[in-house]
Amino acid sequence: MVGKFPNPPDVSMLRNIDPVFTTLPLGSSLARIYFAGGTHPVHWSQFRHFGPITSSRLDHHEAGANGFPSAQSHSILYAARDVTTCLAEVYQEHRHIDRSFRNPWLVIFDLTKEVRLLDLTGAFVTRIGASTVLHSGRKDRARAWARQLYVAYPDCDGIAYCSSMHGNAFAVAFTDRAERRSILPTLPRYNRALTDASLTERIFVAAEDLGYIVS
Repeated sequence: MVGKFPNPPDVSMLRNIDPVFTTLPLGSSLARIYFAGGTHPVHWSQFRHFGPITSSRLDHHEAGANGFPSAQSHSILYAARDVTTCLAEVYQEHRHIDRSFRNPWLVIFDLTKEVRLLDLTGAFVTRIGASTVLHSGRKDRARAWARQLYVAYPDCDGIAYCSSMHGNAFAVAFTDRAERRSILPTLPRYNRALTDASLTERIFVAAEDLGYIVS
């Protein structure tokens, strides 16, 4: 496993490898689940500046001197093309969709600008010395890769990656570069708490597909 997913190389080595980008056009629709309550509540369009979080795979935040997460200029926002992928990713640790804890909400929004993403969904991830295990292997090692990639390839808005919890479905990790470009709209297309009755059937269908439980 280590051979397929080593620690990342130096930034100078990565810069010698031509990047592969994928583009999401203006108006592309994406979804995310965010938490409006709990320790670090956020607004639907708010990037998370606090990090790195151990449960998050591609946080590129710099760990503090004591090794703990902190509020910083680096920020992240995870999204996907479909609701099931969002549920699979957010609730993967216990495979339990708790619709009340920390007041989770589902938002669907349309990008206000074209975005360019470093594409880790194909052969490029192998060419840089890793493999698709980056999408499913140790999260601390994946975060180390995210930090190196952020520095090595500055001309993009984040990373396109595969959801290991939902059949390699397309997922996105937007960085602070996307935040500075204001890629999110003023108002979303859809924004409801997971406890909203309009989401009940959708959540239970997704949970059955994933083998998750719902409460």
